[in-house]
Amino acid sequence: MDSDLRNYITELQRIQTKQRSAMDGDIMHKDLDEMLFERRQAFENFKNAVSMTPLSLRREFENETETIMKKNSEFLEILHSRREELKQKLNRSAKGRDALKGYGGQNHKKAVYHMKTTG
Repeated sequence: MDSDLRNYITELQRIQTKQRSAMDGDIMHKDLDEMLFERRQAFENFKNAVSMTPLSLRREFENETETIMKKNSEFLEILHSRREELKQKLNRSAKGRDALKGYGGQNHKKAVYHMKTTG
């Protein structure tokens, strides 16, 4: 039983490290959704393993569990902040495209392409 819990703790730590480093780079809305899905699955597995582990064995993992939960809270704050940033960027981009449509003419398509490629 405790080896299952150990495996899920290790998996959560791996996911947290991987996702935290991914947040430092350019990230898209779709990537955020995939991260949340992966994280939810890992936490569900972890929660099930904890519930199946006798209380006497759980105490052995208390420090690691607290660290994981603290890192998870911090990560979720960052994740939600990044999601809001992406929404705002998409809204600004959409407004810019709409403004360019108003100018019409031959250069409209070039300007829209430039907006898509440069953000």
